[in-house]
Amino acid sequence: MEVDHKIPKSQGGKDSYNNWQLLHRHCHDTKTATDGSYGTKSGCKSVEPKPPVNSEWFWENDLLAMRYV
Repeated sequence: MEVDHKIPKSQGGKDSYNNWQLLHRHCHDTKTATDGSYGTKSGCKSVEPKPPVNSEWFWENDLLAMRYV
């Protein structure tokens, strides 16, 4: 899962809780490619799959959590 800005910051969206949503990695890539925000900093306009990430699941305070290792 990845954190996405519902309204991209490049289009005036705020960096705040009510403008964030969790999306699957591939859904985030697709949304970013179509909402006009992809490549606004680097000039890149293509959507390349992100490399696999090693994650580790664990229990903390009765909550299932994940961290990248």
